[in-house]
Amino acid sequence: MKLGSFLILLALLGPGVALAQQADEGVTLTFGAGVAATSGLYVGQDDEVLPFPILMATYRDWTADVSRGIRYAAVTTDRTRVEVGPAYRFGPDVPETALFNGLDRDGNIELVASIAHGFDGFDIATEVGADISSVHDGVRADLLVGRTVSVVRLQVGGRLGVGYLDADFGCHLCGVGPDAATSSRVAYSPGETLPPRIEFSAALPFENGASLIDFVEYRRLPDPVTGSPLGADRDQTSIALSLMRSV
Repeated sequence: MKLGSFLILLALLGPGVALAQQADEGVTLTFGAGVAATSGLYVGQDDEVLPFPILMATYRDWTADVSRGIRYAAVTTDRTRVEVGPAYRFGPDVPETALFNGLDRDGNIELVASIAHGFDGFDIATEVGADISSVHDGVRADLLVGRTVSVVRLQVGGRLGVGYLDADFGCHLCGVGPDAATSSRVAYSPGETLPPRIEFSAALPFENGASLIDFVEYRRLPDPVTGSPLGADRDQTSIALSLMRSV
């Protein structure tokens, strides 16, 4: 699975988590499916349109999610939510071309911690993930600030944010280690990077517990990433539409 598609899945399931948490007792299931379009990241990589499943089970403070892993809600109030737990993160889906021969990118297991807090006029959310499986030993983080408002029946949201990739995570994404350097790709490490992002979402809830969710995200990759011999494109756009239901 392309990395961009996996990131979309994470963002899309945020509303699904909110729906599932409404139940006080018993197990709540959230299921559905969607389709995502993501722009190519590497040299020779085409834009892709991919379907994806949604499956999540919630019991009290615990959530098991096919994409977000296992999360424990350590703090839950009307305005604040703190979660922690392990998750599997798919490796970048590099093209099958000569430039990428022998350049494998395995998935890894992360320990993830997230905090979300709602203020009177806006909300802020941050998430930090660290590789605990020794695949690349990298750390990533995201910070988003925005607001969700009601427009007739729609829940419309807009957010500005910035990501953080340390040198190990950046090298796993678009770097070339000394042992992987060839005549066509020199050794390269992007170092620490801070890619900015903007996203928009809209959720339409139905009376039967289902929701139709649209999501658009744009990322602007910094020079250390686009300067990679793997040729990452600077502009990254993702669009997705999903239908999910909680029972």
